[in-house]
Parts: sequence; C-alpha cells; structure tokens
Amino acid sequence: MLRKTYSIEANTRAQGGRLGFLLVPAVDQVLGPDVGKALKILKDNVHSRQVIKKGDRFMIVRRGSSRAATPPSFEAVKTQLKSMYSKDSFA
Repeated sequence: MLRKTYSIEANTRAQGGRLGFLLVPAVDQVLGPDVGKALKILKDNVHSRQVIKKGDRFMIVRRGSSRAATPPSFEAVKTQLKSMYSKDSFA
C-alpha cells in the first residue's frame, strides 16, 4: 500500500491512512472544508479523482462505507456525563 509507505502522517500511516468513522459535522473540523466537501460528494468506496491540497500537504481521499448515525439518548450517557463532570470539578 502506498499510504503505509509514503504517508507523512505517523498517526494514520500505521492504519494505512484510515481515519475511522467520522460523523458528518466533524469532517470539516477534522479534515478541513476542502477535504470535507470532497468526501461529502463522493459515493461509498470511491476515491477523489483530484489531489486535494491542505496547507503544505497533498491528499487523495477515499470515502469508505457510510451509514446513518443514531445519537445515544440522554439516559444512555447520563452516568458517563456525571462521571466526567465530577472528575473535572475536582481538578
């Protein structure tokens, strides 16, 4: 795989360039608006036809599979939120 050989991003190189599953609102924040725009218009399992420039880096992106995301209910995360809040209040 070229990504594992030539990628300069050490944190994604080991995974072959994979970023994992990203929610649509996070794409622009994580990857930047140009990359986000390219990913949003691509169909599943298709890569960009053009190189995308992000700062001093160049990328070819591929959109893997997509699926609808269902956020958890408040009740499902209530305990976790309480735990996070109590840890922060004593820091």
